[in-house]
Parts: sequence; structure tokens; C-alpha cells
Amino acid sequence: MASWVAAILVHEPNRDARGIKTPSTAGFINALLEAVSNNSAHPMRDRGNLRNLASAMATGARLLRELAGEEDAFSRTFVNKKGNSVRWEDLPTVAAWTACTLAAVAGRTAANAEDIQEAVMVVTQALAPLEKQQSRTQWGYIARATFELLRAMDIDTDELGESLTKKLGFSCLPTLRDIDALAIKLV
Repeated sequence: MASWVAAILVHEPNRDARGIKTPSTAGFINALLEAVSNNSAHPMRDRGNLRNLASAMATGARLLRELAGEEDAFSRTFVNKKGNSVRWEDLPTVAAWTACTLAAVAGRTAANAEDIQEAVMVVTQALAPLEKQQSRTQWGYIARATFELLRAMDIDTDELGESLTKKLGFSCLPTLRDIDALAIKLV
């Protein structure tokens, strides 16, 4: 899952005449690794960018853990399709960790969890779990959930985009916006 989140944060899927592609998870992670291997100027070849990515992902994981912990800020139906289990499924975990990592880049930490838990609960109650999990619907779900969670955390995405470019050498927000704009049917 860490590879999946990292790839979302620092790599843009290919585009063709029809627009942005929505590759499989393994294909997308492999494409990131190939891009880094084949391009000596890739932002992830810079040690500072790598440290910033690792730090943001760790801070995002702590924020996610705090929100999902005792306060239980995530709706059970967001966490698990059946809605009756505390076991997180992969897709909501990736979406929530991505959003929490982006929130970390914007300056949020686990200390902010109590302030945002109610808004996170409202948003995740409205995010229906996916029934079919094709690559395209997974991408749509991740994009939509990420932006909904960022709104719940009161993150200014314009400022966040600038911070991402400064700290990681890349902003994933245009890619996620383009995918969200496809209005992929998620149910």
C-alpha cells in the first residue's frame, strides 16, 4: 500500500488522445519505478524530495491512525463494504492515507485529529463503497475520496499544490482533478 500511495503522490499516469489513463495498481507502481530508473532528472532521484515524501507519508500515517483509532472518525461503510467490520479494505486505506499524507504536506498532524474528526465522519458516511473494482473505478474512488477528505480537513488545494511542488518536485493534484472530472460512476 505504501508503494501505491507513493506512486499516486509522485507519478502521473500516461495520457493519450482520449485523456488520462487509469492503469492497474501494479502497472502504475512499475511505471513509477521505470520513470525514476530511466530519468536522471526525476524528482524522486533528489534525496531531499525523497526525505520529504517519507516524512509526509509517515506524518500522514500517524494522522490516519489517530483518526481511525479511539476517535473512529471514519464511517464503518467507508472502511469496509459490509460496514460491520473494523478491518480496513485496501482501497479506502489508500484513499485515506493519500488524503492524510496530502494534509500532512499542508501542515496537519495527528494533533489536529480531534478538530477534524466530525467532518471526516460526515464525508466518509457519504462515500459509498465500491461494488466492482476495475482500475478506472478505483482511480475515480481515490480521486473523489481524496478531495472530499481534503475539504473535510479544510485544506486549500491551491496552496497545497504549491507546497507539493516545492517539497516533492511534483503535484499529484492536477492528475487527481482530471480523474475526478471524469465523473466515473462509482456504484
